[in-house]
Amino acid sequence: MKPRILERKTVFKGKLLELENIRIDADTITYEVFSRPKGFDGVNVLAVTKDRELILVREFRPAIDSYVLSLVCGAIEYNQTPEAAARRELLEETGYSSGNLVNLCAKVGGIPASPGVWRERVYTVAAFDCEKTAVGGGLASEQEKVETILVPLPTIAEFLETMHVQGCDIHAVHAALGLLYLHQPRLWKELMK
Repeated sequence: MKPRILERKTVFKGKLLELENIRIDADTITYEVFSRPKGFDGVNVLAVTKDRELILVREFRPAIDSYVLSLVCGAIEYNQTPEAAARRELLEETGYSSGNLVNLCAKVGGIPASPGVWRERVYTVAAFDCEKTAVGGGLASEQEKVETILVPLPTIAEFLETMHVQGCDIHAVHAALGLLYLHQPRLWKELMK
């Protein structure tokens, strides 16, 4: 039988995060659970140019005191679909746009980010045939300073291994490529030629 929640108490509410204490009937401890205000989920964008280059971003992440190489990612805002959030974040962060979006989580749902402490679910959306249509670089209002890096897809494994050896933290790329491989095998084969 599924445990019942006995008590939920918000102990911190900030601009970007909320922290709740949760007690359930199956344990004697209190769980600390993070979420985004208004329950926003997240989106990762596996973006590929017409030339079969994977669009990655490099951005400093204070939480781990490191530059991180990742997919375009961001929040799914209230009443927004993962595809709409992907389109918005791709344009804001990189200046690329795409009319060919595929929700790679459509068959499996959002993937829990870190289910022991974090309520957010993350959806991965693939954006194909991306074209540069704007400046990108992130939003000044969010103090984003995003660098765009293009990597030919057939060389992605070697590139990621090299970046790891050089001490680079990598976020979301491996999982998104796995979703593409599992749920869109024909597209995977075509892109990796």
